[in-house]
Amino acid sequence: MRRSREADSASSDCNKITEASRRSATATLTVLWMVSVCGGNARATTRFVPTQHSTIQAAIWASAGGDTVAVLPGTYVQNIVIDRAIVLRSTAGPATTIISGENPTEPDSASTVTMTAGEIIGFSIRRGGGALDMVLDQRNGGGVLALGSSVVRGNWIHDNILIASRGAGGGVHAGGSSSVIANRVYSNRITASIYGFGGGLFSSGSLAENNEIFGNHIDAGTAGGMYGRAIARHNIIACNTVIDSPLDIYNASGLLYNGPTVEANTIVGNWGSQDNAGLLIVGRSCPPPVHKHDLC
Repeated sequence: MRRSREADSASSDCNKITEASRRSATATLTVLWMVSVCGGNARATTRFVPTQHSTIQAAIWASAGGDTVAVLPGTYVQNIVIDRAIVLRSTAGPATTIISGENPTEPDSASTVTMTAGEIIGFSIRRGGGALDMVLDQRNGGGVLALGSSVVRGNWIHDNILIASRGAGGGVHAGGSSSVIANRVYSNRITASIYGFGGGLFSSGSLAENNEIFGNHIDAGTAGGMYGRAIARHNIIACNTVIDSPLDIYNASGLLYNGPTVEANTIVGNWGSQDNAGLLIVGRSCPPPVHKHDLC
């Protein structure tokens, strides 16, 4: 009888906690306690930087799929690699939580963040130099190189620079089935002796949505704001600039697009040194659907 009363009490407590969690998504400790008591994934762990782990990378290495790495405010001069299905998030947002990649241990792997899985949320990501693709002799992803099924969400990605003969994605290079969602991508630069694509964002992944892409620049290239092969919708692409390459290929100052769907983007105030289009769509077959754009 005593055991039954204890079971009923535990069940009642779980129901109360479940209801409380619906009312307050920020009750982190309560939710974690609920998971451990009420069932669910008891293995999932939240690791805190720098209180439990001195570096972000150390916390990532200690994590398994499903875990969360939570980073307290501060400036972390690190180049990090996310190679597992975790969530890396800040506790206070991008204004106060900065990952700065100006001191890479490997100059050819100088992206501030390199991802093949997982999700990164709520950081300022700056001062990266991109990763060298030796086959193409090209640097990719100054701030973030996102591959596989990775997700880049809610970050400020700025002041990254690619210096190379060719470059793609001064701020972000997204490939594979990656998604780039609700980021501010600004003040990134590609300085290319031959050609650069996507001063802010080079996206050949699955989705680029609700991003603000502004104030990026390319010396010798095209698509000062964004080069897109992914679905591109609800992005603001503004005030990006291009010095055109002598190769004179696809002059676009704002968005150069070669993908399945481009929809409901705002493209305004972009500039190029030649007769550049704010939006240029290229392809071998019929053009993709284009509608609801605000072009200026």
